[in-house]
Amino acid sequence: MYTEIKTSARDFQFFYDIAGEGVPVVNIHGFRLDHRVMKGCFEPVFNAAAGYKRIYFDLPGMGRTAAPAGFRSSDEMLEAVTAFIDKTLPDGEEFLLTGESYGGYLARALVNKMPQRILGACLICPVIFADPRKRKVAEHKVFECEAGLMDKMEFFDRSQFASDIVVQNSAVWRRFKYEIVDAMNCSDIAVLDKIWESSYGLSFDVDDLSAPFDRPSMIVCGANDSVTGYADAFGVLKNFARASFAVIERAGHYLQIERPALFASLVSDWLERFEAYRNSGH
Repeated sequence: MYTEIKTSARDFQFFYDIAGEGVPVVNIHGFRLDHRVMKGCFEPVFNAAAGYKRIYFDLPGMGRTAAPAGFRSSDEMLEAVTAFIDKTLPDGEEFLLTGESYGGYLARALVNKMPQRILGACLICPVIFADPRKRKVAEHKVFECEAGLMDKMEFFDRSQFASDIVVQNSAVWRRFKYEIVDAMNCSDIAVLDKIWESSYGLSFDVDDLSAPFDRPSMIVCGANDSVTGYADAFGVLKNFARASFAVIERAGHYLQIERPALFASLVSDWLERFEAYRNSGH
């Protein structure tokens, strides 16, 4: 589905998909990807948990949401996401929030700007520092490499898989191909390169909160994440007063694909804590 949103500078046609009914869950994917990476990891959990309206969408310049001419910064990205949320969930409706990688960076910006609307937050391998030179990343260490698997791949696919994934088997490859590689092939490289080169970082400190966010949250990172790492995330933990924090061994930047069962159990725990929070009257 598409919906038209308006920002201060331009109009957008946002592509989105909604599954289920109940408490809204807004899911923000990573840079150069699309909604498939979020749907792939969350639907197995939500299919067994009634009462949630999952909202998946493609960021501008990614997936099926085209970026208009002149779109070139994360500030504009955040404004567009905020406008989409306001259009999709009018009248200040509250929602759960998830974000993966760059989506975890934007999600923290939303926690900064509208904490009263967010019922809980789940951050997956979040970008902490926009500047990669400031990140403390982990060593890329391969724990499993299925014999002959790489021989079946095209050069670009093989290179991407080998550099990003630490559990290299057929099951992981099938999801990586659909949720990561195919999504990257749908992105507008020219637009995203402009953002990456000049305005990837937001113009304000997303982690400078007036008070800690005190609703059920989860931060989960891969112990072998060579893109965003896990050490930097400890620095933002103080901002999430009711957070679980997990560092998963044998997992890299796409831990939800490499360790799906463990990831699902952590998300289920987050939802259980949210339900307890809601039922207790806070």
